Amino acid sequence: MRMKLTQKSIATIKPPTDRPETHWDTEVRGFGLKVTSPSAKYPEGSKVFVFEYRPNGGGRGNYVKRLTLGSLAELKPEAARKRAEQAQADVRTGRDPMAEKVERRDEATLAEGWADYEKAMERRWKASTKALIAGRWANHIAPVLGKSKVSAIGARDVQRLHARISEDSPVAANRVLANLSAFYGWWLRMHPGALPANPVAAVDRNPEEPRRNYLSPEELRRLFAALETAVTEGVPWDEKNGARGKRKAWAKHTPGAAHRRSFVTAPAARALRLLAYSGCRLREVLHLQWQSVDFAGRRLVLTDTKTGYRMIPLSEASLSILRDALTELPAEPNPEHHVFAEIPGGAARHDLHRPWRTVLRAAGLPASTRIHDLRHSAASLLINSGAGLELVAGVLGHKSAQTARRYSHLADSTVRAAAELIAVQIAGPALPAPAEVMEEDLIG
Repeated sequence: MRMKLTQKSIATIKPPTDRPETHWDTEVRGFGLKVTSPSAKYPEGSKVFVFEYRPNGGGRGNYVKRLTLGSLAELKPEAARKRAEQAQADVRTGRDPMAEKVERRDEATLAEGWADYEKAMERRWKASTKALIAGRWANHIAPVLGKSKVSAIGARDVQRLHARISEDSPVAANRVLANLSAFYGWWLRMHPGALPANPVAAVDRNPEEPRRNYLSPEELRRLFAALETAVTEGVPWDEKNGARGKRKAWAKHTPGAAHRRSFVTAPAARALRLLAYSGCRLREVLHLQWQSVDFAGRRLVLTDTKTGYRMIPLSEASLSILRDALTELPAEPNPEHHVFAEIPGGAARHDLHRPWRTVLRAAGLPASTRIHDLRHSAASLLINSGAGLELVAGVLGHKSAQTARRYSHLADSTVRAAAELIAVQIAGPALPAPAEVMEEDLIG
């Protein structure tokens, strides 16, 4: 039966009693309405708009395909007709709407693509990085976009996700965008031409207030002075929060006011000093073993860091810290023992948060200052001393294809000379520089 499919004409169609019937539109060739008989699921029968065509340019030699456009409950006749007209135009240009629909249905969801991405990055990501990204995926990305097709996610979807996270944490929203952008960059490399562009690129990030993430030489000297006092005499309690932030000043068995002191252990103090002098990362110091300390070569030899194998040059001040730790051992150190363990042969420290908070307060420094800022401070001191970026990369172990090419030719003595600049600025001219550090070594 042929008729112009409108809301009025469709209302006159009665469901068949036997086999499904298709009513064809008189205006758009191939556009029709499939009507089925009543059933338990559809008591009045179902009505679905369809479009029939012959692919590959048409002709009786090609079999007929039927594309489902949508049900009458979802689409009005005019909207369904527009879809049919678009499909008809696609067929005339050589496209196959049905094949494309099947292809889209078989495409990977973001959750499936993300699983492949994590597997590909498994050897590149450190455990901490993997845990951080996995948390952002589980908490923010997966609940909103996980079930969507990778190619179906557009800039508007990403923008909505970013805005949603920004309500509580603008900075976290930016980090989620960075992770999602990295995924799409990888996906485009693995599937060239699958997407017109990275959908994250069009989304604007939230402005982030620049923060000062380094300490001046004077602040570092105050920090070191407070650290020395915390080890030898102890520093006054924070009466507002009680001893170590737990015991209140009025609690039972609380010491008298003259004895309310907070102490930092010698191993923790040495670890903090080495972080400042060497520019090492926190885990590189806390997990440092004696077998990685090369006193003769004046360096640390680390086989597993964030950037892989790394040799860290040591200044005289850094070597002095390690010698002090060595002299306090009851016997010859076991190569596999941790240098800064609280008990010789014990486990490595998990963190330095408590001693760090203690010395920050005693030194009058902002509570927002992070341990990692010691590493930034080392880079700042080097740059302010005139050291070139290649030297800074050599000392701090920054690794990328570009920087590696620029500083791979530097001699150990040149890099070690740059490391001495950190100690000289913190400790002042009273610290003797090793004889091997020549003036020409300090030229960046």
